[in-house]
Amino acid sequence: MDAQPGAFWANVATLTLAKGLTPPVFPATCLALSVGGTLSVGGIGNTSHHYGAQVDTVAELDVVTGDGRLVTCSPDRESELFNMVLGGVGQCGIIVRSRIRLIPAPSYVMLQDLLYTDLDKYLEDHLRALADGRFDSQRGGIIRDKNGKWGFTIEAGKFFSPPGEPNLASLVSDLRFDSATPAVRMTYQEYLFRFEARNAALAARFRNSLSRFITMWLPASAVKDYLSNIFAFPPELAALPQVGGFERISFFPMNTRRFTRPLFKLPSEDRAFAVWLFRSVPAGDQARLSAVTASNRELFAKMTAIGGKRYSPYSGVVSPAEWQEHFGLDTWRRLSAAKKKYDPNNVLTPGPNMFA
Repeated sequence: MDAQPGAFWANVATLTLAKGLTPPVFPATCLALSVGGTLSVGGIGNTSHHYGAQVDTVAELDVVTGDGRLVTCSPDRESELFNMVLGGVGQCGIIVRSRIRLIPAPSYVMLQDLLYTDLDKYLEDHLRALADGRFDSQRGGIIRDKNGKWGFTIEAGKFFSPPGEPNLASLVSDLRFDSATPAVRMTYQEYLFRFEARNAALAARFRNSLSRFITMWLPASAVKDYLSNIFAFPPELAALPQVGGFERISFFPMNTRRFTRPLFKLPSEDRAFAVWLFRSVPAGDQARLSAVTASNRELFAKMTAIGGKRYSPYSGVVSPAEWQEHFGLDTWRRLSAAKKKYDPNNVLTPGPNMFA
């Protein structure tokens, strides 16, 4: 499938599902994102534990470079430009066409939420399911209720087409959750679009706020201790979105070996966890904004100390030196050389402050 400039993932879903096909990875919660935009930063979804990032599903690109050339690139043609554009935060070129691999689309999805109160059991079950790949869709959340008590969820999903139908009860029988919601059956299209109304409502709320979103990839061996830093935040400092009075953090495991593009950086361990903090404060509350910004910097510093990595769309404002540390010396040299070759006048995407 070829996506042209301005294509959104919602358009891709509508067109490919009509032919019984689907990209392997859709954005986790929002289809109102452009294809070129997510490929420029990586792109991740509920099926990434099987297929990696969206950039891992791309076969070919047309790119307009910073020196004004239109270049077709792929793993076998202009491969270095291909690798430095996918997840490259727009530093070497602008994506104007992307060829994305498609696979057969399922007809239906069976979903069930598994609810936990014990963090150790929760983390171990997430990793157990990740290791054997029993779920087609696997995501999770960390939730604080009005009384300040933390709870944990795994959303387990299985894809299928008639006449076969999965038995979720057997798939979760060895997991140690406290309770579970009834399994819900929906079409695959309903599954893809199920959060769009909620996202629109949150976006409207964020328009009246100042956001300080951050996303981190944390090595599994250190994630429990790291989460204690977040659990210690009082609600006012945490500044997390609330749905029905509950604060929520998106949280799910990652098989790092599924992610193959050089600019999509993950911890060196085989297993990691994604932590998404959508923090925001009311517009005009500068004192609280400063406090949240400072705590983000502390979280990033502690993340780096344990071998974690940042996700570029929600990485905060960083310096060239911090970007070099993030990519590592060898990859940074490759990206710097590509920047000089394809954008010699440094006109592309200055916002991330990657190159002075």
